[in-house]
Order: sequence, then structure tokens, then C-alpha cells
Amino acid sequence: MLLFSFRSFLEVLIAYPFSNKLTVTPAFGNIRAFANLAVVLIPLSWLVLVNNPRVETKVLAWSVNLFWVWVLVLTEARSGLLSLGVGILWVAFKYGRPGRAAFVVFLSVLFTSLLIYIFVPVLSVDGWTRDVTSSSGRWELWSWSWVYFFDSFPFGIGGMMFAADGRLAHASPHNLLLTLMAEWGALVLVGGALFLVVLVKAFRSELSGRSVSVRVRIPVVWAVIAGVVNAQFSGAHIGSFSSIALILAFGAYFAVRIPASMSELPNKLKSNRLLLIVLVCLWAHASFLGYQLYGFSEESRASCAKESSGTLYPRVWVQGRLDCGGSGFGH
Repeated sequence: MLLFSFRSFLEVLIAYPFSNKLTVTPAFGNIRAFANLAVVLIPLSWLVLVNNPRVETKVLAWSVNLFWVWVLVLTEARSGLLSLGVGILWVAFKYGRPGRAAFVVFLSVLFTSLLIYIFVPVLSVDGWTRDVTSSSGRWELWSWSWVYFFDSFPFGIGGMMFAADGRLAHASPHNLLLTLMAEWGALVLVGGALFLVVLVKAFRSELSGRSVSVRVRIPVVWAVIAGVVNAQFSGAHIGSFSSIALILAFGAYFAVRIPASMSELPNKLKSNRLLLIVLVCLWAHASFLGYQLYGFSEESRASCAKESSGTLYPRVWVQGRLDCGGSGFGH
């Protein structure tokens, strides 16, 4: 995070004033890919203070967090800021005085980043802006997700088939649950309900094994909640690699729940061996199909965009439009 902040700061100094917001996110082809990583890495960066709570370390961590949050504000990462806010609110209510202290620190970071954004403008006057209070057309897409879900219940319209009826939407709904409900029907309802029950039970239960410091739990829990909320509303499933940090957050969360006695692990692993094998096989199969689908979509995306004369939103390929012969194309 420190190296990225340094590199990004240099880009800002060199390009100021600039209109392309990718300037502040070097090495990221999409500013949302940065946001998908930031919502997890910002909370986890607080772990550096667990074993090194010196004043200079706190100042450095606060400064790096300030820069990353400023980038989120500058790039109008609504889902990212919402996710961090939801996560820190949970921590504030869950962990008492330490949680409220973390909430105050994050508020100071957010408030300072807003002041920098207002009083130190780096964007050129002719830069692209949008109404951040609008839905950017998402409400209509959410309503269409409901229509697809009920019209095709209980099986759904099929994976990656969101635009298969010929009605070309201008973007993805950016709602993971509604998109999956439309594509997979009742299966998502059952799986989502089970996941929610397990997740709530995990958060409400006491940590097993050794007692983990609250200074460790706060960043980890914050990262998990922020990552999950962001995955729901950011459209991270469009570029799934951009949300890979969420795996890191869940890994950290499960790590603090492992029993202190390592002698208990072999028995637990044996009982879950079959489940692990099945999950690995499913992951391998999904990866193979995903790779094939990516190849097909990349071949057709260029020709579709060319035929549409620039009027078709370039992300339409992720909604299942693998050909350009649908009714109403380009209109």
C-alpha cells in the first residue's frame, strides 16, 4: 500500500491537472478494480499496529489510509465508501470502546480526505463527472432482474444470460444477488439463505480456542464485512480477479477462529476431506468453463462493439451477449 501511494502520488504530481481518473490508480485498468482491493486492504492494513503500536507507525498507517480513501473519493467509488462505512459501523457496535475508537479514527481519515478533495482539486475543469446521488440506471436493471427471476422461476434464465432476450442493457445491474437470482433462480435463494445463516452464526458465536486480541479481530471483521458488501454492489463479479482480496479477508477471519491446539486439526481435516475434494473439483470445473467463456466473449466483443458504432455499452458481453444477432441490437 505504501509503494502504491508513492507511485500514485508521483503520477498526480506529473499529470496535474488531469481528467482521466486512471491517473491516480497506476497499474489498474479500471478504477473500480482499485476500489475492490481497497475495501479489504484498508482495514487489514491496521494489523500492522498489533505488534508495532509506536506513534510513528500509527502516523504512517493513518497517512497511507488517508491517501487510499482520498483516491476512493476522487474516483467516486460509491460502493467502496459504502462498504467501508458499513463495516466500521458494525465494528463500532460489536466491539465496544475499541470499536468506537476505530470508528473515530476512520472518520478522521474520511473527513480529511474530503477536505483534500474539496480544497486541493487535481481534476481538470473539463473532466468527466457524474451525479453520484443517482442510481446510474441501476434501479431499472434491478427491476429487470426481478422480472427475469419470476418469469424463469425456479430454474433461472441461465448463467451469463442476462441479456439473452435481445433487450440490450447499458450496463451490469451491479447487484450480485439479483443477478444470480435472475440467472440461477431458486438455487440462489437456497444457497444464499444457508450462507447467510452460517455467516450470522459465525459472527455471533464466540471465538473458539485461544483468545484473539480485539486489535486483531477489528481489522479482520471490518475487512470481511466491507468486502462482502462491496462484492454485492460494486459489480466486482464482472472482473472477478479484482475482488480476490476478499479471499484474503475470509482467510484471515478463519485463521483467528482456528483452535489453539494444533492436535485437533488432523481430525477436523479428515472429517472434511470429502467436502474439500468436492469443492476443489467444482472449482476446477468452473475455472475451465470460465476460461472457455472468456475466450468466446473476447472474440465477439470487438465485432459487436464495432457494429454498434460505439452506441453499445462495452460491458454488454458479460451479460451473455456472445453474438451480435439479437433483436434490437444497436438501437
